[in-house]
Amino acid sequence: MQSKILTRAVTLAFAALFITGCASVQHAGQKSAVKNEPASKIVATVKTAKVTPEMEQEFARGLEAYTDFRPELAFKIWSPLAEQGYIPAMSKVGYLYAYGEGVARDDGRAFSFLLQASDAGDADAQTNLGYMYALGKGVEQDKQKAIALYLKAAEQGHRGAQENLAAMSNTARNAPITSMTPTDPTIQKAQAGEAQAQYLLGSRYFSGQGVTRDAQLAAAWFRKAADQGLAAAQYQLGFMYLKGDGVAKDELVAYNWLQKAAAQDYPAAVNWLTVHPPR
Repeated sequence: MQSKILTRAVTLAFAALFITGCASVQHAGQKSAVKNEPASKIVATVKTAKVTPEMEQEFARGLEAYTDFRPELAFKIWSPLAEQGYIPAMSKVGYLYAYGEGVARDDGRAFSFLLQASDAGDADAQTNLGYMYALGKGVEQDKQKAIALYLKAAEQGHRGAQENLAAMSNTARNAPITSMTPTDPTIQKAQAGEAQAQYLLGSRYFSGQGVTRDAQLAAAWFRKAADQGLAAAQYQLGFMYLKGDGVAKDELVAYNWLQKAAAQDYPAAVNWLTVHPPR
């Protein structure tokens, strides 16, 4: 389960970088000079480390430093761990490089560390790497890769990835088709009634990631998850009713679902209703 998250607003609706384990605050005046070394020049060569209690203790000390508004110290603590291949530290160091917190901003190094942590299954890194692809931050923009990474993180229950996936699903359509078989775990879990899997399957049908795009099927799976109280699904279903995408356009029903999501403090829904209150 995720702890507190530090988010950064960006130009793509609701997409952001996430760093788990830190207070929800922004460090004013901590950004350093930009050193934009192209990601293509950074080769991921760090091997995954065998985790030791000492590594975990040092990592926790870095989290404490970051929460205490000392990103330079956090970077100093996390950097050696990342170089040793400690996955959580690689994820955090990638984040710090991406925003120049405690170290000169370097999109290339950010990409390198995030890529390695993402490949190792770190949900924060998958979300942040998806963000880089979504906006072309240090890499060539590729919204389909962003969606694929958000899906991986969302499958681990990463709420930030769910929010970014919802935002991407509303803008990125007709992704390249990669076969999704009936034995895919997401399909099996969705059919068994798991709300998270139902939302993810709906997202796949909505964006065309791994399946042929089908807005009606997307709405059907979103509804199943929404009926179980999943805020991300309630938000997405609300937007589909607003636009008449896969369902008959119905503003009253749309706002009903959006308000349910907002009642659970789902940021995207709260933001939407703040700007577009019910008439």
